[in-house]
Amino acid sequence: MPTRLSSAISWKKLHQHQKEIAKTTLSTLFSSNTQRAQHFSMDAAGLHLDYSKNLITEDTLKLFSALAEEQGFEAARKSLRQGERLNHTENRPALHTALRDSRCTSIDIDGINIITEINNAKNKMADFVNRLHQGDTLGGSGEKISDIVNIGIGG
Repeated sequence: MPTRLSSAISWKKLHQHQKEIAKTTLSTLFSSNTQRAQHFSMDAAGLHLDYSKNLITEDTLKLFSALAEEQGFEAARKSLRQGERLNHTENRPALHTALRDSRCTSIDIDGINIITEINNAKNKMADFVNRLHQGDTLGGSGEKISDIVNIGIGG
Protein backbone atom coordinates (compact mmCIF):
# COMPACT_ATOMS: atom_id res chain seq x y z
CA MET A 1 0.00 0.00 0.00
CA PRO A 2 1.45 3.38 -0.94
CA THR A 3 2.33 5.79 1.80
CA ARG A 4 0.77 9.21 2.05
CA LEU A 5 2.47 11.29 -0.66
CA SER A 6 3.86 13.96 1.65
CA SER A 7 5.31 11.23 3.88
CA ALA A 8 6.91 9.25 1.08
CA ILE A 9 10.70 9.00 1.16
CA SER A 10 10.89 9.66 -2.60
CA TRP A 11 8.74 12.76 -2.22
CA LYS A 12 11.09 14.14 0.40
CA LYS A 13 14.09 13.42 -1.83
CA LEU A 14 12.35 15.10 -4.77
CA HIS A 15 11.53 18.12 -2.62
CA GLN A 16 15.17 18.38 -1.51
CA HIS A 17 16.31 18.03 -5.13
CA GLN A 18 14.00 20.88 -6.15
CA LYS A 19 15.59 23.11 -3.52
CA GLU A 20 19.04 22.20 -4.85
CA ILE A 21 18.28 23.05 -8.49
CA ALA A 22 15.93 26.00 -7.86
CA LYS A 23 18.61 28.60 -8.52
CA THR A 24 19.94 26.83 -11.61
CA THR A 25 19.19 28.66 -14.83
CA LEU A 26 17.97 27.09 -18.03
CA SER A 27 20.92 28.61 -19.88
CA THR A 28 23.26 26.77 -17.50
CA LEU A 29 21.42 23.50 -18.10
CA PHE A 30 21.55 23.97 -21.88
CA SER A 31 25.23 24.96 -21.76
CA SER A 32 26.15 21.87 -19.78
CA ASN A 33 24.23 19.54 -22.11
CA THR A 34 24.26 20.40 -25.81
CA GLN A 35 21.78 17.55 -26.44
CA ARG A 36 19.31 18.76 -23.80
CA ALA A 37 16.51 19.59 -26.25
CA GLN A 38 16.72 16.11 -27.78
CA HIS A 39 17.25 14.37 -24.45
CA PHE A 40 14.26 15.98 -22.73
CA SER A 41 11.70 15.72 -25.50
CA MET A 42 9.76 13.00 -27.26
CA ASP A 43 7.13 12.35 -29.88
CA ALA A 44 3.92 10.65 -28.81
CA ALA A 45 0.43 10.38 -30.27
CA GLY A 46 1.29 12.81 -33.05
CA LEU A 47 2.56 15.45 -30.63
CA HIS A 48 6.06 16.71 -29.98
CA LEU A 49 6.56 17.02 -26.22
CA ASP A 50 9.45 19.29 -25.27
CA TYR A 51 10.08 19.49 -21.55
CA SER A 52 13.71 20.62 -21.88
CA LYS A 53 12.79 24.16 -20.86
CA ASN A 54 11.86 23.08 -17.35
CA LEU A 55 14.16 23.00 -14.35
CA ILE A 56 14.73 19.27 -14.51
CA THR A 57 17.74 17.03 -14.77
CA GLU A 58 18.28 13.34 -15.25
CA ASP A 59 18.21 13.09 -11.45
CA THR A 60 14.76 14.71 -11.44
CA LEU A 61 13.44 12.01 -13.75
CA LYS A 62 15.00 9.26 -11.63
CA LEU A 63 13.41 10.74 -8.52
CA PHE A 64 9.99 10.97 -10.22
CA SER A 65 10.33 7.33 -11.28
CA ALA A 66 11.20 6.32 -7.72
CA LEU A 67 8.18 8.26 -6.43
CA ALA A 68 5.88 6.58 -8.96
CA GLU A 69 7.22 3.17 -7.94
CA GLU A 70 6.90 3.94 -4.23
CA GLN A 71 3.30 5.08 -4.73
CA GLY A 72 2.33 1.96 -6.69
CA PHE A 73 1.74 3.75 -9.99
CA GLU A 74 2.23 0.68 -12.22
CA ALA A 75 -0.19 -1.43 -10.20
CA ALA A 76 -2.77 1.38 -10.25
CA ARG A 77 -2.33 1.87 -14.01
CA LYS A 78 -2.70 -1.85 -14.58
CA SER A 79 -5.88 -1.92 -12.45
CA LEU A 80 -7.32 0.97 -14.45
CA ARG A 81 -6.53 -0.63 -17.81
CA GLN A 82 -7.89 -4.02 -16.72
CA GLY A 83 -11.28 -2.56 -15.87
CA GLU A 84 -11.18 -3.00 -12.12
CA ARG A 85 -13.88 -1.16 -10.19
CA LEU A 86 -11.90 1.97 -9.31
CA ASN A 87 -14.84 4.36 -9.31
CA HIS A 88 -15.84 3.58 -5.74
CA THR A 89 -18.72 6.07 -5.55
CA GLU A 90 -20.50 4.30 -8.44
CA ASN A 91 -18.95 0.84 -7.91
CA ARG A 92 -17.85 0.55 -11.51
CA PRO A 93 -14.70 0.63 -13.62
CA ALA A 94 -13.32 3.91 -14.91
CA LEU A 95 -13.24 3.02 -18.60
CA HIS A 96 -12.36 6.32 -20.30
CA THR A 97 -8.93 4.89 -21.14
CA ALA A 98 -10.54 2.00 -22.99
CA LEU A 99 -12.40 4.44 -25.24
CA ARG A 100 -9.14 6.12 -26.21
CA ASP A 101 -6.88 3.08 -26.64
CA SER A 102 -7.20 1.54 -30.09
CA ARG A 103 -4.59 -1.13 -29.25
CA CYS A 104 -6.63 -2.66 -26.44
CA THR A 105 -8.05 -6.04 -27.49
CA SER A 106 -9.61 -7.26 -24.27
CA ILE A 107 -11.18 -5.74 -21.18
CA ASP A 108 -13.14 -8.19 -19.09
CA ILE A 109 -15.87 -6.80 -16.87
CA ASP A 110 -17.63 -9.49 -14.86
CA GLY A 111 -16.28 -12.12 -17.28
CA ILE A 112 -17.42 -10.33 -20.44
CA ASN A 113 -15.01 -8.79 -22.96
CA ILE A 114 -16.48 -5.32 -23.53
CA ILE A 115 -14.19 -4.31 -26.41
CA THR A 116 -16.93 -5.17 -28.94
CA GLU A 117 -19.34 -2.85 -27.12
CA ILE A 118 -16.69 -0.12 -27.02
CA ASN A 119 -15.99 -0.46 -30.74
CA ASN A 120 -19.73 -0.39 -31.51
CA ALA A 121 -20.07 2.83 -29.48
CA LYS A 122 -17.13 4.37 -31.34
CA ASN A 123 -18.65 3.39 -34.68
CA LYS A 124 -22.00 4.95 -33.70
CA MET A 125 -20.23 8.18 -32.69
CA ALA A 126 -18.28 8.28 -35.96
CA ASP A 127 -21.47 7.68 -37.96
CA PHE A 128 -23.28 10.46 -36.10
CA VAL A 129 -20.41 12.90 -36.65
CA ASN A 130 -20.30 12.04 -40.36
CA ARG A 131 -24.06 12.63 -40.67
CA LEU A 132 -23.66 15.98 -38.89
CA HIS A 133 -20.86 17.04 -41.24
CA GLN A 134 -22.88 16.01 -44.28
CA GLY A 135 -25.92 17.91 -43.02
CA ASP A 136 -28.05 14.76 -42.83
CA THR A 137 -28.94 15.24 -39.15
CA LEU A 138 -31.51 17.93 -38.51
CA GLY A 139 -32.32 19.77 -35.31
CA GLY A 140 -35.72 20.22 -33.71
CA SER A 141 -36.43 23.14 -36.06
CA GLY A 142 -35.89 20.96 -39.12
CA GLU A 143 -32.71 22.89 -39.97
CA LYS A 144 -29.20 21.50 -40.28
CA ILE A 145 -27.34 21.48 -36.97
CA SER A 146 -24.60 24.12 -37.07
CA ASP A 147 -23.49 24.32 -33.42
CA ILE A 148 -23.06 21.76 -30.68
CA VAL A 149 -22.83 22.41 -26.96
CA ASN A 150 -21.20 19.48 -25.17
CA ILE A 151 -21.67 19.35 -21.43
CA GLY A 152 -19.75 16.57 -19.71
CA ILE A 153 -19.08 15.51 -16.18
CA GLY A 154 -15.34 15.19 -16.58
CA GLY A 155 -13.26 12.11 -16.04
